[in-house]
Amino acid sequence: MITRRYTKSVAVLCALIALGLSIASRPAWSQETPFSNVVITETTIGDLESGKYAFKVTVTSVAPRAQIPYHVHSSPGIRYMLEGALTIQWKDRGSQTFSAGSTYFEGEGSNHPSSGMAASNPLDVPSKVLIIELVRID
Repeated sequence: MITRRYTKSVAVLCALIALGLSIASRPAWSQETPFSNVVITETTIGDLESGKYAFKVTVTSVAPRAQIPYHVHSSPGIRYMLEGALTIQWKDRGSQTFSAGSTYFEGEGSNHPSSGMAASNPLDVPSKVLIIELVRID
């Protein structure tokens, strides 16, 4: 009898602790703070020529183990990895692999070595990257 009561008490205590932890891990919303912002990435893009610009947002899907050939960027942009991973070959800093949830910046012009591949999906599953670019429209 004592063992059952003790076991039930421990189970109730564990349940209360779990409930307390789940409540504590949630944001404490109030009428003064109905939302929150988290900066994911911020980068300097330098001086811009005068003119009209627009933001272009695309999603690029890369097949498993696929390679992206050398290319030149017409606009600067931030990339956000939605799924999978990409390994980027940089012209002046080797290679870096970015996985889901990470960000990177690619400036206007040539960011990749002129020979070989510019990027690749190192995984056996598809990868997706959200690309946000500042494009000149005039």
